[in-house]
Amino acid sequence: MTSLLLKNVTLDGAVTNILVRDGRFADLHADADAAADEVYDASNQAIVPSFFNTHTHAAMTLLRGYADDMPLFTWLNDHIWPFEAKMKPQDIYNGSRLAILEMIRSGTTFFCDMYWMVEETVRAVEEMGIRAAIGVSLMAPNRSSTTSSFSPTGRARRRAALSLSSPRTRSTPWGLNSCSSAPKRPAPTDSA
Repeated sequence: MTSLLLKNVTLDGAVTNILVRDGRFADLHADADAAADEVYDASNQAIVPSFFNTHTHAAMTLLRGYADDMPLFTWLNDHIWPFEAKMKPQDIYNGSRLAILEMIRSGTTFFCDMYWMVEETVRAVEEMGIRAAIGVSLMAPNRSSTTSSFSPTGRARRRAALSLSSPRTRSTPWGLNSCSSAPKRPAPTDSA
C-alpha cells in the first residue's frame, strides 16, 4: 500500500479527510474522492499526535505486579534489586520487546529508557523500528550488596563505550536517589 485516505476523521475538533502517501501525511484536508490505494472510514475517530514516553525502565515490564504496595527503598533493596541481579541479557531483551509492543499499541512512537544491559534494549529498539534514546545507566554500587550487577567496573565500562558508539544511547542516572554526587554532575561536552 502506498496511499491511504482516512475519511471523516476528526482533527483539531473538525471533521476532515486525510491523505497519507508512502507513510507520510500528504494532505490534511483532502477531497473526499481523492485517489488512494485504500480508503478507511474513520467516522467517530480522531487523529492525535503520537505519545513520547520520557522516563522508562522498559524491561521492568517483567516485574509488573511483583512486590507491590511497600515503601520505595524496601521495594528496591529487598525485592527489585535482588531480582534484577538474577536477570540475564535475554530477560532484558524480552522485557524490552514486551514494553515496546505495548508502547506501539498505545500510540507511543518514542521513549527514553534508563536501565541496564542497554545493548539488549538497543537491539530490541533496532529490530522493532521505534525511536528511542537509550540511557547508559549510572548507579553507585550498593555497599551492602554482594552482587556485582551495578559494579562501576566491567559492564559499566562496556556500557560507557556503547554510549559513545551508538546514536541511540546517552549517559543517564538510573535515578537520582541511586547515585552519589559524582554521577549527578553534568558530563563534559565536545566544543565541536
